[in-house]
Amino acid sequence: MTSKIKSLLETSNSHPFLFVGSGFTHRYLGTDDWEGLVGHFAKQAKPDTEFALEWYRNEVAASGASPEHDLPEITGRVASDYARRFLSDKSFADLRNRHAEMIRDRVSPLKIGVADLLGQLEANFTKPEYPEEISALGHARKNVAGIITTNFDRFLEHLFPEHLPYIGQNQLLFNQSYGVGETYKIHGCVSDPKSLVLTDADYATYQNRNAYLSAKLLTIFLEHPIIFLGYSLNDPNIRMIFSDIANCLSESQLATLSERLIFVQRTKDGRPEGITTVRDNFGNGVIESKRVVLSDFSRLYKAIASLRSSYPPKILRKLKKDLYELVLSTDTKERIRVIDINDATEMDKVEYVIGIGVSRQLAGQGYGGLEVYDLIKDLIFEESALDAAQVAELVLPKFSKQISNNNPVFKYLSQTEEENIHTDLKSYLEEVSSKGVGKWINESMRRSRVGKVDPATFEDVLINNDTTCVKGVQQALQDLAFLPEENIDLEMFRKFLVRVWETYDPIRDKTQGTLTTHFRRAVRIYDWLKYGNKKTPEAPKGAEAD
Repeated sequence: MTSKIKSLLETSNSHPFLFVGSGFTHRYLGTDDWEGLVGHFAKQAKPDTEFALEWYRNEVAASGASPEHDLPEITGRVASDYARRFLSDKSFADLRNRHAEMIRDRVSPLKIGVADLLGQLEANFTKPEYPEEISALGHARKNVAGIITTNFDRFLEHLFPEHLPYIGQNQLLFNQSYGVGETYKIHGCVSDPKSLVLTDADYATYQNRNAYLSAKLLTIFLEHPIIFLGYSLNDPNIRMIFSDIANCLSESQLATLSERLIFVQRTKDGRPEGITTVRDNFGNGVIESKRVVLSDFSRLYKAIASLRSSYPPKILRKLKKDLYELVLSTDTKERIRVIDINDATEMDKVEYVIGIGVSRQLAGQGYGGLEVYDLIKDLIFEESALDAAQVAELVLPKFSKQISNNNPVFKYLSQTEEENIHTDLKSYLEEVSSKGVGKWINESMRRSRVGKVDPATFEDVLINNDTTCVKGVQQALQDLAFLPEENIDLEMFRKFLVRVWETYDPIRDKTQGTLTTHFRRAVRIYDWLKYGNKKTPEAPKGAEAD
């Protein structure tokens, strides 16, 4: 099944977007769907009414509301009754005290209540149901171009911390977005209760300002596979979006779009696993989509993870942002020079150069510009793009005073004649040779292991830590220092470093200092074990042996 899903995704040249609904958090955190959430607050609004939600439903039906719009209208009526109790009943005193500022800012009491309730979920983010599926999703993160969601909670921010969230229509309207490495919370977020789209009045406002959002979604739908998680085709939010799209596209465009729409559903009610094509009418057109039925969603996430990778979405977003700012800029900066181009410009004199990565043909003078980032990338990706002799001569001495803290060196020194090794580096080599991995284990790390059993194998490290979250990755990187050297699978070690690199960008992302520290230490240990701890150093792949 994984290979079939991968083939489906490969019909597009772009990585997929996830479109995530309430069924996603219901699966992994046991939360209510929208109707269940409204029912919870209906009971609080009318505590003496046994079937409070049904009471409201009957009231709305009697007013002549159409069935597909009854939940927003029900929520509107619940909001009015809930507000009266919230603002006066002594049972709500704690909520009022904790959210007094929002009350003074005239935020809807129902929205405050919903945000407070869903905020309590965050304690469960690290203890989801189906943890093996969440782990598989973590490995797929680098191939998820972006996320669209109507969910209010912050579970997706926990799972995709490198994606930049845009909350509600306002942030999409008034902030530049780049279409990759971003999460669009189109119905708001608990972090800003005022942004939540709950009631019929909220939906009316949402619809009146929906033109830009529809255009944005249409662009995404035409450029990427869209994987729907936690939705059905009967969901009113999905039907509204699909109707807008159907009214904008021709039949041939809709046919192209159909190959990219994938609804993922779990097996239930005897529904067998498999992939089928579903046709449905939306507005003025017919839209086809693929329905993928699975008992184990790990198969989907593994299919995403197996797609050919380019750059992680976070890096692509940064590149797009920099290029966008470059085009708009008229300032001269340290690394970029921008000049006006007009009708009088001689176009054969216009040059546009972008450099990403390191060329094998770097001139010797260019090695002086290499940074720690370049050395680590060359090491863990086994690129062999750098000339070891020039790195040892021109780059490593530059870092000699900080070498114990920052840099991998053994890959390059193992291919360098001893007489060509800088004096400062020789003393460092002697120190590491005498201490081994212990060189990088500090007293704080030793204290943290008191009373604990050290891991025996690399597999133990991965099993004992939740490597789908930053905290678990940090602990795993630290635990690696306590493995018996003879039990370390170096290829598994390298692949783990690559995964951390692609997921978190730990060298360039300055917001995660602890992760960066642990990652650099693990890189140095890998470098020593792979290239330094040998009588006869092993040349890296692609390098010529003497």
